[in-house]
Amino acid sequence: MSANDDWNQFECLCCGGCCLIVGFVRLGEPEIARIAHHLGLSPIEVRERFTRKKIAGEGEITVLRDHPGTTRCIFLDEDNRCAINAVKPQQCREFPQGWRDSLSYLYCVGLQRLRELNAGVQSSSS
Repeated sequence: MSANDDWNQFECLCCGGCCLIVGFVRLGEPEIARIAHHLGLSPIEVRERFTRKKIAGEGEITVLRDHPGTTRCIFLDEDNRCAINAVKPQQCREFPQGWRDSLSYLYCVGLQRLRELNAGVQSSSS
């Protein structure tokens, strides 16, 4: 996207595309506590059932698990909806304004729509 993109026009369409890609969602202790409270579990239960450890540049970090044998987030339900949307991790909340990669426009319907809106604005102003 160009510097002229209007991020205020971005709307998450809850397509689940960002929850299906290869990657990881890092979690801090406050996020684990919020998820635990939301699910009525202890933080220990959340760590055991829904997280794993990963080695990253800064050492070992805690990340969300995927559904077994997939790249699908453990909290993505059958309808591609986030089961913890009300308390989803900061990394998830910040997508795509806070971070995105070169493939984001391929899997995010909201970004595709934003690109179309911005292309329409740019062509009509030419």
